Amino acid sequence: MGNEKHNNIIAIVKGLAIMLVVIGHTAYTDEYTHFGSFVYLFHVPLFFVVSGYCFKKKYLDDKSSFLLKRIKGLYLPFIKWQILFLLVHNTFFTLNIYSVTTDDVLYNWQDVFNNLQRIICFDTTEKLAGTLWFLPVLFFASLFSFIVIWIISCIKNQKRRPVSLNNKLLVGLILFFIALSIIRFKTRNFGLSFFSYQTLLASALFVTGCLIKLNKLRLSKIKKQSRFITVSLIFLILCLIAIIHPVNMSKLASWYDILIFYTTTVLGCILLFNFCHLINRTPLKSVFVYVGTHTLEILIWHCLMFKIISYAKIQYYGLDFKSLAQVPIITEHNNLVWVILYFIAGMSPLLFCYAREKLFQYSPNTI
Repeated sequence: MGNEKHNNIIAIVKGLAIMLVVIGHTAYTDEYTHFGSFVYLFHVPLFFVVSGYCFKKKYLDDKSSFLLKRIKGLYLPFIKWQILFLLVHNTFFTLNIYSVTTDDVLYNWQDVFNNLQRIICFDTTEKLAGTLWFLPVLFFASLFSFIVIWIISCIKNQKRRPVSLNNKLLVGLILFFIALSIIRFKTRNFGLSFFSYQTLLASALFVTGCLIKLNKLRLSKIKKQSRFITVSLIFLILCLIAIIHPVNMSKLASWYDILIFYTTTVLGCILLFNFCHLINRTPLKSVFVYVGTHTLEILIWHCLMFKIISYAKIQYYGLDFKSLAQVPIITEHNNLVWVILYFIAGMSPLLFCYAREKLFQYSPNTI
C-alpha cells in the first residue's frame, strides 16, 4: 500500500510538471508575463529532481542495467521521434507549419543526411520536436551524476569504512559549483549541443533528488499546523521572484541567477509535493496519475497539436496564414480563452494514448 502511494505521488508530480510545461508554452506572452515567469522557475527542473529521486542504489552495483535503461528510456525515443519529424519536415514546410518567415528551409537530401547524423549524435532537434531537448540533457546529466555518485560511494574513511550517505550531499554541492563555474566563465558546450552548463545544472538537480531519497528527506511531511503557512510563504516567495527577478533554465547569465534558479526549483518541489499529497486524497488522483504516466507523449506531440488552435485563431482574426509557422503558438490576441484552448489541445494526445491502450494493450514510456 505504501509503495503504491509513493508511485502515485511521483506520477502526480510528473503529471503536474508536464501540465505546467504545456501551460508555460501557451501563456508565456506579454499578456501573462508574470504567470509565465512563475511557471518557468521550476516546471522543467522538477523532472530532473524526480528522476534523481527515482534513482535506485542497486544500480551502483549494476552499471550496465542503468546504462541500458537510460538508452532505452531516453536515447532511443529521442532518435525515433526526431527521425520521424525529420522525414516530415518538407511536408510541414509545404503546409506552412514551417515557413521561410521563421527561418525554416526546405531540406535537400544532403540536409536530411546531415541532420540525421546530428540526431544520432544527440546534437540537434527538429523544430516541432524541439521540446525533446530535455531527453539528451537528462541522459547526459544522469550519466554524469551516476559516475560522480559511484566514485564518491567508493570513498572510504581512514578506517576503510564507507563514507556516510549524508556526506553524499557534497556531491550535489560539487556539481552545483561546477555548473556555477561554467556559467560564470561562460564556457561553451563540450562539442555537443546538449552537453553544456545546463547539463551540469541538471546533474546537480538530479543528485539533489537522489539525496532527498537517500537521506529520507520527505518534502511533503511538514507538520499539519504549519503546512499552510509554509506552503503559502513558498508560493509568495516564488511569486515575488517571478516579478522581481525572473529566471529560467535557458537564461542564466551569472552565479546570482543560477543560485536563484536552484533555490526556486527546490521551493517548487516542496510546493508541488505538498499539493500532490492533497490530490492523492481526492477523486482526481487517477486523472493526474494517468497524465503522469504519459508525459513523453504529451512532450512529443503538444506543439504539433497547438497548430490546430493556431489555425482556428488565423481564421477567426483573419491573420496572415504564415503565422501558422510561429512556435509554439501565435502570440497575437492571446487572451484567456485561447490559452485554455491551447492547453486543451496540448493535452489532447492523452486521448490517442487512451484509445491505443484500449485497442492494443500498449504500455507507455515515461520520463
